[in-house]
Amino acid sequence: MMPRELDGVRRMTQQQIRPMRDEEAEQVSELIRAAIRARFPECYSAEVVEAVAVANSADFLLGLAPRQTNYVLIDDGRIVGMTGLKKNEIGHLFVHPDHSGRGRGRRLVAFAAETFLKAGFEDMVVHASPNAVGFYEKYGFVAEGEGSFNLASDLPMHYVTLRAALATR
Repeated sequence: MMPRELDGVRRMTQQQIRPMRDEEAEQVSELIRAAIRARFPECYSAEVVEAVAVANSADFLLGLAPRQTNYVLIDDGRIVGMTGLKKNEIGHLFVHPDHSGRGRGRRLVAFAAETFLKAGFEDMVVHASPNAVGFYEKYGFVAEGEGSFNLASDLPMHYVTLRAALATR
């Protein structure tokens, strides 16, 4: 059973989600960087924003395999969003700022939920930037705690851990 907040998302027929191809890594990296530069200034310093944007290179995305599988959301033939999934965790979820606010993020969360359910998980988790907490809470996630880690440049990056139930226990 998916969270009630995600019911009906499968009706978005013009959109396709599929695994990212290696040759798309640069395009997906640019999408992530655009989303980071558009949304992260709400909760991080300019130095952290740029460090995270630079860190999400095409080589970085390709290097996540096999720990994380990256998927792209294609709408009208263009990559407009992406998510990276590992075990029952959403490792990445970004929608290009020119395409946000149109249900694409919701579609990616629903895809993650479906994927995790098929794999036998009863819940899913995300370590989200503080500005994304409200987004995830709309889809049944509940904050469990907070943490931080240091980026390669020794800048601290704060996150909030959220969890959503997928199935009744």
